Amino acid sequence: MKNMMILLVSLVFTSCINKNYSSEGTVIAIEQKDLKNEKIRNYRILEGMYNDSYFPQKSVDKVKAILLEYCFNIEKSKPKTLKELYELSHTATRKINNLQEDFYQNGSELETGG
Repeated sequence: MKNMMILLVSLVFTSCINKNYSSEGTVIAIEQKDLKNEKIRNYRILEGMYNDSYFPQKSVDKVKAILLEYCFNIEKSKPKTLKELYELSHTATRKINNLQEDFYQNGSELETGG
């Protein structure tokens, strides 16, 4: 699962080009179908987790939302250095890790082994 997350984060970083702003400049809901990059827009994010009944769909939806937010944040901030990218990825990783209790409450868990 850890390797899958690394691959997915890399894919999102390399192909993310989304601008999702309201007219007031605030962020609006991020949906995969709204992404401009065809590769990420059509990518089946977390398909393995969705196809495995061990993982509750609502919890997986939360992970997916974090990954889409990560994509948006990359586009918005356009990191120029690896350090800047790491800051964004660490934020997304912390948010995903914070979902562990949500998974436990639904009879599942996030697998972190490699």
